[in-house]
Amino acid sequence: MARKGLLILFLLFSVLYLSTAAEEENAPPSGLASLVPGDTHVLILFPSLKAAWEGFKSLPLYQAYQDEEVQVFIESFGEGLDELAPGINMRLIKELLTLPEVFDGEAAFAMQFPMERDDGDRWILSLHAMEDTEKAGAFVEKTLYPLLKAFFPWGPEKETVGGAEVTVFKGPLLSLYVINSEGHLVIAQSKEGLEDLLARKKESIGSLSENGSYRTAKAQWEKESPSFVLYTTLEGVWKNADEDMEKEDRAVLRATGFDGLQYLFVCLAMDGGRAEDLIHLNIPGEKRGFFRIFSNAPVDPDMVRIAPNNTLLFAGGNLEIGALYQTVLAMEKASPRGGLQDLRRSADDLAGKLGLRSFSDLMGLLGTEVLFYTALPQGGGGLIPEVVAALEVLEPDKLQTNLFGLVETLAGTPPKTMNFQNRRIHYLPFTRRDF
Repeated sequence: MARKGLLILFLLFSVLYLSTAAEEENAPPSGLASLVPGDTHVLILFPSLKAAWEGFKSLPLYQAYQDEEVQVFIESFGEGLDELAPGINMRLIKELLTLPEVFDGEAAFAMQFPMERDDGDRWILSLHAMEDTEKAGAFVEKTLYPLLKAFFPWGPEKETVGGAEVTVFKGPLLSLYVINSEGHLVIAQSKEGLEDLLARKKESIGSLSENGSYRTAKAQWEKESPSFVLYTTLEGVWKNADEDMEKEDRAVLRATGFDGLQYLFVCLAMDGGRAEDLIHLNIPGEKRGFFRIFSNAPVDPDMVRIAPNNTLLFAGGNLEIGALYQTVLAMEKASPRGGLQDLRRSADDLAGKLGLRSFSDLMGLLGTEVLFYTALPQGGGGLIPEVVAALEVLEPDKLQTNLFGLVETLAGTPPKTMNFQNRRIHYLPFTRRDF
């Protein structure tokens, strides 16, 4: 009896497993990457639009623009919207800002450049509502359609594309094809692109999600738990450009090093009032051209201490600034038509005014540490944040003497000095009359 019982359980489990596997195999693919062609060039992705919006609202940047003065400015700006585009008003804009709460799942935008086609770029926007599909339908009818009608006066009209009913908005330059079905909103700029997407809903063959470079990149960015991802592949772009370029232009492109860039992605994680980003450049082989600017030296953690605690954005690292100038010179050498010679002469003239023989000598005075930050105004309020950029200088006394002389010559007054966070800052004050 025990053996018969085990046999029955095994058979039941096998039937259940096979039926589940069949359902998964025949289930429509999820995610825009599985619905667009494998040679799609750009994908912008929010894995969860609602989570990304909540993360953004926790950032100091968002909090800064909740300031009362800023809100008054935004409201006053909104009063003139109807004059720019009839039908657009502040109420509609505020309703549009609730989109992340309605379409709370994946939000993605994909673009494919024409290459061998003659019908121009193709792009598709895809939004998923996970919790309330009825609310999503009402949002599309009451908020999205009036917004689209303001910019696409001819419509909406109904058409059948790929066996599905589609709402079409037509304008003087392009048309938009819209499908809203069971919480999945699709807006396509091309009828052919929409037909392609609908076909892949039934069978996802040759999609971006099957592309080797995309799969490799996706495996890397998923480790970061990103709120936002920008992915772009350039393999086909460079190959197509190389066939159409003249020999001289090809040499200039090679001097830049961009022809060696296979793909890149940028991902941003936002949570708990912090935002961390990762930029990944996939360059098989040796770095060339502009990419030689990226140093392998580790970043000094003390660089962060320069920025105040109300910083909105901070970026710091080690860059070989001299490699930037050397790449420009290589581009000039590769292009006998010129165009960059004036830039080289201007750079050398600037170096001469600083008491140096050439711009290369000026580059030799600079180190590799570079930082940039933007912070809220120390006095509070205001629309314009403070912006600070800094470069490491290896011989500050030598550069400072000549630089101050140049500044005084150009401005007609010597720079002033102040102490800030145990550092001596030299600056030139400006008033409105200076502009």
